[in-house]
Amino acid sequence: VLYVVVGNNHPPGYIIAYPKYVPSQDRTIWCKNSLCFERVVKYYGLDEIYGVSKEEIYYPLYGASVPCIRRALVREIHDPVKRALEIMFRPHDLLEEEATETISMLRRIANIPSNCIGLTGSLLIGIHNVDKSDIDLVVYTPNCSWRVVEALEEDQGFFRVFNKEQLIKWAKPLVKRTGLDIEYIIALYRNWRRGVLPSNRLYSITYSVGYKEEYNNENWITTGAARIKAFIEPSLYSLNYPSQAIITEYIVLKKIYGDIKGVLRNITCFENLYLPALTRPGWRIIEGIIQYNSLSNHSRVLVGGREYTGYIVAK
Repeated sequence: VLYVVVGNNHPPGYIIAYPKYVPSQDRTIWCKNSLCFERVVKYYGLDEIYGVSKEEIYYPLYGASVPCIRRALVREIHDPVKRALEIMFRPHDLLEEEATETISMLRRIANIPSNCIGLTGSLLIGIHNVDKSDIDLVVYTPNCSWRVVEALEEDQGFFRVFNKEQLIKWAKPLVKRTGLDIEYIIALYRNWRRGVLPSNRLYSITYSVGYKEEYNNENWITTGAARIKAFIEPSLYSLNYPSQAIITEYIVLKKIYGDIKGVLRNITCFENLYLPALTRPGWRIIEGIIQYNSLSNHSRVLVGGREYTGYIVAK
């Protein structure tokens, strides 16, 4: 079984992860030699992810139960950077050749070194389909990540934005998943997250800034849920997963249930859709659960949790 690892912070003895590909006796589009896989997670909704996960553990750092796998059961960890270097040295098919060109272009446009870029998705594990697979990239470190964002905002010649038809196709499942109107979804689209290459192949880019928060007896307790209007400032970890941003001032628009203890200081977001809303300063409407940390005597808004998903929109 092939798992997707979630974030950089993990409970002792466990890895926060969920299964994405499971072995199949039938021929599928995800095969390596005679071994084929079936994709069990397609839309990344919380119900879907928790539905396929075999084990959960309560993690005080997030104040919630998370899908996981025991470290002792992990047989192999695939390295995205190593895989990218492998195919750049010796690509074996047309998709790997195109991935090599894509990585080279991203390095040149953003002026970043090769050890900042990795390959994820089906290319990482070699079960990709030359005709149907996307090119999924991951960019590491804060410096490289922000350089990529800034470069692709200015240069959309190679890393192109979706056309209207592609944009609507991308947005419709997100409308169903979030309940937001399509104009709010489309306003969150950025080519530094996903887009289309000159060959018409789709690509995606995720970011990992290497942030690792140690669990120092912190215990985030959910005290309620609320809708707030907040002015947010990006943090060094706004591009990370989960994403974080700083709240500098806010107004409580509605207490959905429970209460807010202390002062709201930041946002933690587990939904990558809202990443663009956290990477630039400005006012946002945020709905999510409120969690309190007794050690620091402040609260945060958590968006994209299982208990209450919430949302973030620019205002």
